[in-house]
Amino acid sequence: MIGEIEKYKEYLIDNSELSEEEFEELFELLIENINIITFEEIKSYINRAEEIMKNIDIKDSPFIACALYLKSGIFSYDEHFKKLNIIKVYDINELI
Repeated sequence: MIGEIEKYKEYLIDNSELSEEEFEELFELLIENINIITFEEIKSYINRAEEIMKNIDIKDSPFIACALYLKSGIFSYDEHFKKLNIIKVYDINELI
């Protein structure tokens, strides 16, 4: 997740109307308040997540597995997630 946020940092800043400083503050707040989920915890959800994502984007399966494990949604701009009816997908406007 951290790698994904860093990868899309400029995109997120541009589309959130946050300054780089505001983004960094929010990112630090996020890092301070997250719990790391180990592979062992999501292992039993990986096969289901891969089945869900096999024709969409298999490399995103760990995100789906985490959402299934936590019984939660995810934050993403990827349109292919919006097509899933299995989990709730939030974008920046919904989170703000």
